[in-house]
Amino acid sequence: MRGNMIKKFVPFFIVLVFLAGCTQSPESVAKKFYQSISERDFDTAKQYSTARVHTMLSLMANMGSDKSFQEAGKAEISNCKIEGDVANCDVTLPNNKKDKIRLVKVAGKWKVDIRK
Repeated sequence: MRGNMIKKFVPFFIVLVFLAGCTQSPESVAKKFYQSISERDFDTAKQYSTARVHTMLSLMANMGSDKSFQEAGKAEISNCKIEGDVANCDVTLPNNKKDKIRLVKVAGKWKVDIRK
């Protein structure tokens, strides 16, 4: 009897583990966004950002040298404060410059949403 119960719950646990792996925090999304920029992989950066940011990324792709973007991959993301579907995180760049980045939930996924 106990073996049958375990067999019935195995698919449930597999789905649960899969869904837990799919959930990305604002910190991890912001880090992947910056890492993509550092690699000049703007198509991947677009996956981690809203449509509003896509135009900016297209412009960035046509300017700057590889070296000017490399530092972005070293950005440290911390202190994300989540309020509903908006997260505001602190960013520390390698030159100790402090900044903030805003993320919003779009269809259940965190996306970088830079506003002027």
